Amino acid sequence: MLYDVAIVGAGLAGLVAACELVDAKKKVLLVDQEPENSMGGQAYWSFGGIFLVNSPEQRRLGIKDSKELAWQDWQGTAGFDRLEDEDSWAFKWAKAYVEFAAGEKYEWLKSLGIKFFPVVGWAERGGSLAGGHGNSVPRFHIVWGTGPGIVKPFVDKVNKAIKDGFIDFKPRHRVDEFIQHEGKIYGISGTILAESYASRGEKSSRIGIGEFTYEAKAVIVASGGIGANFDLVRKNWPQRLGTPPKNMVCGVPAYVDGRMLEITEHAGGRIVNRDRMWHYTEGLRNWDPIWPNHGIRILPGPSSLWFDAEGNRFSAPNFPGFDTLSTLEAIQKTGYEYSWFILTEKIIEKEFALSGSEQNPDLTNKSIGEVLKRILPGPPAPIQAFKEHGEDFVIADNLKELVDGMNKLAGNELLNFMKIKEQIMARDREMDNKFTKDLQVNAIHGARNYIGDKLVRVAKPHKILDPHNWPLIAVRLNILTRKTLGGLQTNLDGAVLGIDGQPVPGLFAAGEVSGFGGGGVHGYRALEGTFIGGCLFSGRQVGRYLAKRE
Repeated sequence: MLYDVAIVGAGLAGLVAACELVDAKKKVLLVDQEPENSMGGQAYWSFGGIFLVNSPEQRRLGIKDSKELAWQDWQGTAGFDRLEDEDSWAFKWAKAYVEFAAGEKYEWLKSLGIKFFPVVGWAERGGSLAGGHGNSVPRFHIVWGTGPGIVKPFVDKVNKAIKDGFIDFKPRHRVDEFIQHEGKIYGISGTILAESYASRGEKSSRIGIGEFTYEAKAVIVASGGIGANFDLVRKNWPQRLGTPPKNMVCGVPAYVDGRMLEITEHAGGRIVNRDRMWHYTEGLRNWDPIWPNHGIRILPGPSSLWFDAEGNRFSAPNFPGFDTLSTLEAIQKTGYEYSWFILTEKIIEKEFALSGSEQNPDLTNKSIGEVLKRILPGPPAPIQAFKEHGEDFVIADNLKELVDGMNKLAGNELLNFMKIKEQIMARDREMDNKFTKDLQVNAIHGARNYIGDKLVRVAKPHKILDPHNWPLIAVRLNILTRKTLGGLQTNLDGAVLGIDGQPVPGLFAAGEVSGFGGGGVHGYRALEGTFIGGCLFSGRQVGRYLAKRE
């Protein structure tokens, strides 16, 4: 059978493209190396953050946003500096995406039944000049239902299309190469993998039991990035971020292996911006892992004090939640692969959230009653579970005991009690007034001017060493792999470009494998809420283009 389009990867970008194609009555082949229960890919595991500009939720909270301000923030964050070559299409994708986020994106998502939590989050706050990195205003819209909530309407539509005969879905089909003739892609071939009973997210087997070949007029690669392939992460690690870490935790399932990048490159596609990646600095080793070396990211408020492995407090803009890659660079240049938060019980109960749908059962299960429990004293249940079972937490009733516990956990004596105490005391003295020269304390006061932060995200300013705010808590933070910012260079139709800058006939890409559009729509840094959004937008773009094509 000759399919109109074959899609490699049943993650969010692939599903969105498939939905656009079936609307046009196209015959689609959807293949994925994972079992059927993994449909939705990484997006299923996400917190469900969506970047929106001038939304009704923002306006209700008194946030004044605009397309012009968002574009200023995007450019200052991306730092595009390869506009004549590798960033040429990424820049065009970025501009189109910001227009989408400030325009029809909201109503499009609402038309699919997607709703948002009423409090808009403020991620990647920047910490430099107005034209530099970061969101000038809160833009992080949490989907009601988190990752599963954003995936569900597309999964439902695809399943209906499978039932109606418009989509043939082939799980456990691993693509190994493209079928080519005279420079044109006209299908896929690969290995049929043995049936797997692994649960969603668990590592599945790679035992081959057969081969397949399917012809199609066009192929969309939507296979994700390299986050679980530590060898590729280290190979592409940029010198500007220091030495590649020897020890990291993994923020994505094992199937995020980057295989299709090399396979597509071999078929003539061009990979650009290989050195751009997005890894987090606040990773915890999951005490209840799903995939190998499973890491969970803390989504921190701004109040925890951040120290390097030798007990030196980080300076601006390296505060919690302000500039991820600047902090990653600062950590790596210390020569150590971990850092520390020091905080109080009052801070953790209001400011700590964990990334991941499974770590936010109240939001994921759409339980208003459970969400309201977040305002009660004490941390949410998933946070409390990490406090009790996680290997990266130290809890103590005084600072000396805390520092001793931190040294014991690290297996060294790098932290000096008096050095830590003096830095915290200096910070605490700044709490006697509402004005201060400490930029982090200033940022805390500024954050609480936003009603959303004051209500649910930022603890009332207080002294760390006041026993009324204890117990004291220290958290060892690991580097956590997550997103590939570079990838296959594509034009605005999603066509994969070759070394000569021309489309490879019949070959398209969407999602993380294409750097979320153009080979790197984010440039060097992300504003957050833009990874799911990039999958939605790039999948929609290529799907709509191919839907119109004969």
